[in-house]
Amino acid sequence: MGTRLGLPLLTLLVFGCVYCDARKLEASGVAENLEEYEMNRRFCGLCEQFAGQAVEYMKENKTQVEVIDIFHKVCFRLHSFQQQCSILVDYYAPLFFVEVSSMSPHDFCTKMNFCKHIPSPPPGSSPPAAELSPPPSSAPSPSSLKDPMSGEHICEICHNTVFRVLNRLKDPGTELRIVERLVKGCVVVDHFADKCQSLIFQYGPVILVNAVRLLERADLCVTLRACPNGKNETAVAYSSSSVPLLPLFEDM
Repeated sequence: MGTRLGLPLLTLLVFGCVYCDARKLEASGVAENLEEYEMNRRFCGLCEQFAGQAVEYMKENKTQVEVIDIFHKVCFRLHSFQQQCSILVDYYAPLFFVEVSSMSPHDFCTKMNFCKHIPSPPPGSSPPAAELSPPPSSAPSPSSLKDPMSGEHICEICHNTVFRVLNRLKDPGTELRIVERLVKGCVVVDHFADKCQSLIFQYGPVILVNAVRLLERADLCVTLRACPNGKNETAVAYSSSSVPLLPLFEDM
């Protein structure tokens, strides 16, 4: 279950980090406008494809039972907070599954801005072939024509994103903002708000430190089948020159 559910969810996360707003891209001619439109259209379609898979997995009773069981195992390790943690899991997990099951892939991708800013096809969408094809002497390299839906491109985006997340998590300012947001979220548990805050202050920094160590030591992209075995690049300095990126945590 972890593998088939992990890859669609990871891919959605990756798109959230690398999606490039079409309004910010500069076009310099009909050919580039067409390429921009096609790229955004395909990213939107790919988002809907993986979102649909993730929703179907989350609808399965077996998947829901396994997810809840994982959370209960986490609660068991919290010792004095085990009972309160289990109560929260039992209360909010069914609500989460209902919410996920009722959302269509298109609505999800639109709310996440994966499909919101796709421009209309530019005027003159069928220019002469000579205008779309550069002279043979200036033909782009094969790497610049990489299919955004190919496994190789997904692997490249995954490694790039993990590297950027690592850098952000090592920033004390990012850690503080994450803890602050979690503490503010404790208001939803009402009677357990104080204990919720204590739990976050006690375990939040430890969890973030362990997350950094996990990302440094393990190749998450290979584990979740976003990359084939043998491409261990997660913790290696990574160049982002070939992949358009959106700044991570910019709203935090």
